[in-house]
Amino acid sequence: TTGEPKLVVHSQHGLLWPGLASTETEPVEENERTLCALPLTTLTLMVLGPLTAMLRGTTVVIGSSVAPAVLLSAIEKHSVTRLIAVPTLLHDLAQELHTKGSSPPATLRSVLVGGAGTTPDLRQRFENVVGIRPVLSYGLSETPTGVARTDNENPHSAVAMPPVRISTIDEVGRESPTGATGRIRIEPTTEGPWAGTWQPMLGYWHLPDATAAALDGESLLTEDLGQIDKDGRLHVVGRLSDVIVRGGTNVMPAEVEAALLTHPHVREVAVVGVPDARLGERIVAAVVVDREVLKSESTDPEILRIHARITLSGDRVPSEIRIVLELPRNALGKVIRRDVGALFQ
Repeated sequence: TTGEPKLVVHSQHGLLWPGLASTETEPVEENERTLCALPLTTLTLMVLGPLTAMLRGTTVVIGSSVAPAVLLSAIEKHSVTRLIAVPTLLHDLAQELHTKGSSPPATLRSVLVGGAGTTPDLRQRFENVVGIRPVLSYGLSETPTGVARTDNENPHSAVAMPPVRISTIDEVGRESPTGATGRIRIEPTTEGPWAGTWQPMLGYWHLPDATAAALDGESLLTEDLGQIDKDGRLHVVGRLSDVIVRGGTNVMPAEVEAALLTHPHVREVAVVGVPDARLGERIVAAVVVDREVLKSESTDPEILRIHARITLSGDRVPSEIRIVLELPRNALGKVIRRDVGALFQ
C-alpha cells in the first residue's frame, strides 16, 4: 500500500500453522460454517479458507460476490455461523440491513476482520445493527495470518496468539519500555506447549537485502509501529513508512485521523504527508462524510480543520482537507496511501 509489492515465500509448515493453531485456541462450534468474504488470494484459498476448515473439520463457504445483498443471502442459505471479512464489508453489511430494515442473520455468531481501517465508530455501528462485536485481527502476509486479536475485555487492543511473543523495539534494537512506541517484533514463544511452533516467512522472493532487514533468526521485524501496555496487550499505532516529518517533527497519521473522526459526520479519514519546499512535508487529509450532509456547511473542509484544532496542536492540523466519496483501497480493504497523496499533487 506504500511501495512496490513484494512476493512473500512461506514453508509448508508456515502455511499449515494458522489452521493447526486455530483448532487448539478456538473451540470448534457445533455446525460451524465459515463464510470467507475475502479477496481470492493464495492466503484466502489455501490458509484462511479450505485448509483451515479441513483441519478444524468444519465447512467453508467462499463468497461469490462482495455485494452485501449477495453475502447476506449466502449467510442465510448456508446457515453461516462465522464471517471473515475486510473492514469495508462491515460498513456495507450494516448499511444494507439498516436501509432495508432487515433483521440480522439468525445463524451468524462471530465476525473476524482485519484490524487496519476498522475505526471504533465502524465497529460500534456494526455491533448496534448486527448485534455482534467484531473481533479484530492483527497480522501480515509475512506471519502469514493473524498473530494477535482483540477480545471482549478490550476491543481497542489485541492479545498475542499463544504461539507467538510480540514486543516493540527502539531505533537501536532494544526492547521498548511499557507504553513507548516502537517497531513491532514477532517471534515464537519459548515456553509452554506452543514453544517453537510458529515460523515467520522464509523471505522475500529475490530480495535478499529486504529479507535480511526483516528477519533476525526466528524473529520478524515488521514495518508497523505499536505499543505494549502494562497488561502485555498490543496497540497498533501506524506504519514506519507512514510517519510524516513536518518541519523536523514526527507526526503519526493515526493521531490526526482520530481527531477528525470525532466529528459526528466524518466516517473515514486517511492522513498522509506530501512534499513541501519549506517544511519537508505538509499534512493533508482525505475525508469521507455521511452522504446526507455531503454538501452542507458542517462538513466544509475549513470547518473540519477548525474541529481538528480542538484536540490537536496547530502543527498537526492538516493544511488541506479534501472531501471524497471513498478512500482508495486495495483488494484487502487497506487504504492505498500513495494514491491518497496523489490527490493533493
